[in-house]
Amino acid sequence: MDRRCLKQMLRGALVVGLFLGLAAAARAQTCSTTITGGTYTDLLVPAGDTCTLQGVRVTGNIVVQSGATLIAESNCETQSSVGGNVIATGAACLYLVSPGVSVGGNVIAIGTVAPVTSSQCTSERNNVFCPTKVTGNAAILGSSSNSLPWNFCSVSFTVGGNFEFANNATEGYVVSKTIRGNLLFDNNTDGGFISDNTIGGNLQCSGNSPAPTGSGNTVSGAKLGQCSTF
Repeated sequence: MDRRCLKQMLRGALVVGLFLGLAAAARAQTCSTTITGGTYTDLLVPAGDTCTLQGVRVTGNIVVQSGATLIAESNCETQSSVGGNVIATGAACLYLVSPGVSVGGNVIAIGTVAPVTSSQCTSERNNVFCPTKVTGNAAILGSSSNSLPWNFCSVSFTVGGNFEFANNATEGYVVSKTIRGNLLFDNNTDGGFISDNTIGGNLQCSGNSPAPTGSGNTVSGAKLGQCSTF
């Protein structure tokens, strides 16, 4: 498939997910504290607040507003899940940690901005993105230079669609993932590491300065651009 068509398809899916998430915010219940257990339709994390989910089921979407933090935690006894999308615009930190955390739609983080003081984010010193499964697409776009690096960690999880890390001014570490679609790593300005992933489509890296490093990726499609030897 032509790379321009591929990107247009991915952008279309993300726009749909973003629209649905923002529409859900109008009817969502707010979360500005720790919620343990229970089922909710849609959740909104208001600007500047922190929402921690422990063993919570969200059947719809979670919208994370400017400067806010979303922490979703699970263990063998309490598992958190999101049936729809996680949409974060200008958020401070996302901390989605397996085992057990799953997202039935897309995860879209646009313009992540700055470190925060929550214990999870500061102890890891990363935005941590390690759910068990994302059924749709995942996209991390336009993180600012003062935001925390994105750690996609060495815990295996599956992205059912495409995974895009683009136009970020902070690092991205993509390790030991199963990506059913394509992995696109484009136009980032703080480097990255792409290693030991299983990718059903193409692995494409372009326009990154510095270029990412990596190895050991199993790719069913093509390895392209700066990732051609990965």
